[in-house]
Amino acid sequence: MTIASTPRKAGPSQGNGTNAAFPFTFKVFLSAEVLVTYLNAVGTELVLTLGTDYTVTLNADQNASPGGSVTLLWIPATGTYITLASQVSNTQNLLLTNSGGFYPTSINDALDRVVIQIQQLAEQVSRAAKAPLSGIGSLIPSSLVFGVDATGTPILSQLASISSTAVSTFMGSLLGLTTQASAQAALGIGAYIQKQINTAVLTTGSSTAYVATASPAIAIPIANTRLRVKLHVAGGVSPTLTVGSVTANLQQYNATGALVAATLSLNQLTDVEYNGSVWVVLNPLPLNLALSPVITSPVIAGNPSGVGVLTQMTQQVISTQTPYIDFTGIPSWVKKITILFSDIRVNGTAGAIIQIGAGTAPETTGYVGTFVRNLATSIGSAAYVGAGIPIYQNMILTPSPSIGNGIVVLTLHSNSMWVANGDLSCNQTTTIAVKTTGIKTITGSLGIVRITATNTITDSLDIGTINVMYE
Repeated sequence: MTIASTPRKAGPSQGNGTNAAFPFTFKVFLSAEVLVTYLNAVGTELVLTLGTDYTVTLNADQNASPGGSVTLLWIPATGTYITLASQVSNTQNLLLTNSGGFYPTSINDALDRVVIQIQQLAEQVSRAAKAPLSGIGSLIPSSLVFGVDATGTPILSQLASISSTAVSTFMGSLLGLTTQASAQAALGIGAYIQKQINTAVLTTGSSTAYVATASPAIAIPIANTRLRVKLHVAGGVSPTLTVGSVTANLQQYNATGALVAATLSLNQLTDVEYNGSVWVVLNPLPLNLALSPVITSPVIAGNPSGVGVLTQMTQQVISTQTPYIDFTGIPSWVKKITILFSDIRVNGTAGAIIQIGAGTAPETTGYVGTFVRNLATSIGSAAYVGAGIPIYQNMILTPSPSIGNGIVVLTLHSNSMWVANGDLSCNQTTTIAVKTTGIKTITGSLGIVRITATNTITDSLDIGTINVMYE
């Protein structure tokens, strides 16, 4: 069958946001021989993938009705383009043998394949820039450029014949300058840029009075003058740097953003920049603490105050029966409270608890934790949610009362949440060991710690000593 049509391309067809089917009328043998490209809105062309981006439907008789259609698996947007072409491989697949079959269809397909390959090559060459058939004639070879004309056709042109428009009068004059000095002068940067012949200037002088001789020379440094130096000796106290006729202190920024005397080491490479009054080291080393040996200890607000005092102790002795003991006036800086119980006695059977709170009154709900007691014959434990952190809970055995000793530590964990951890003992006819833990979040800063009988109606604290240490 003859191939009467020469085009090997269909499109480009512009997307419209609704159409996904695109026809073609050139002969191919397989669906995979259809090439589909997509030109996106920014002008980038992509080759699409059969099965992933599109499907191909071929007309049944490619001789009588060549071509078919391509259906995209997505909708191309307005402003994009789809182009179809063939990509028949450059091979010859027909094999004729002596005494073998000689079929016209096979001969026609093989000849068609050769013509298709030629057409593919012709289509590709048609998009290339070509020199005229008669050569370049009077055109000057060194000034020829390839381009496209107003219709998009590739052409070969003489550079001098191409019209141009300067972006601005200034840029036109700048492009005509022939020396570095004239360009710097036109841009107004001649005073700020200077090429150093060496990678870094090796300093001379002493550890407190460096000298850097740049090449080309810098006669009078101005603000923003920058120089790379290599130090020939480690720095001393309050070093200076002389460049040209200007001598100024060498300084660096500390952690607070203040300029201080620079710390400098032997063979250190660094950029220095003149800010109009000092040379600032732009690649500083950690500050030498030996040059600033004064370290001021923190002063804690409130009581205690002074240098190095971080704890405070207070004590209350129980000499008469009372339902509770309060510790108030707690310093705002407190993060940890240690409560020491010595010979504490509760004259009832419900035991005692610790309560805390902001302001002057303790909170009586929201305490969560566990309580474990170890008797001589058994071990008992329980979780609790109640009015306080238990230190002696339902532990008064016959005979009553009992004596308790131990320690409970309250630690500020985060925000206003306090964590309790304590170990105590209760002396009766036998010794009982107690382990208590708990958590309580208060509404504000801690203002009060209360040690109270669990049942303040019937019970009270009647003897003992309580020491509290704030940290």
